[in-house]
Formats: sequence, C-alpha cells, structure tokens
Amino acid sequence: MKISYDCHGKTHDEVIDELENWLLIHYADAPFEIITGNSNEMKEIVINELEQLGFKYGVPANNNGMIKVF
Repeated sequence: MKISYDCHGKTHDEVIDELENWLLIHYADAPFEIITGNSNEMKEIVINELEQLGFKYGVPANNNGMIKVF
C-alpha cells in the first residue's frame, strides 16, 4: 500500500498543524508522497517542514503537484 498525505481540502493552517506529527508517525514508511496540488504556498509550507525535520525529498518532473519523500 502506498502511503501519502493529501493536502487537498485542507487549509494552510491545518497542514501546518498536522504535517509534522504525520511525518514523525510515518517516517519509517518512506518513501511516500505528499500531494500538494498546484498551490505554491502549500508547496512552500510542506518543503519548509520537510527541511526543518531533515527529510530528503524531490518533486517529480512529470507531477509538480506532489512531493516524493525518501
């Protein structure tokens, strides 16, 4: 089963509040995906959290609405 966190339908504040805990719970399940959609602000929120926690990540060239976490 592919694990992912989907930001669709969530406010920026909800993602800020939830994402750190979700990452800490699922870090051992990597690789996984975070679905951000096309919002640049949402991508910045997610990338900032990943960098603060030391996760390695990338944005697939064929889908810039998703961040792959390794």
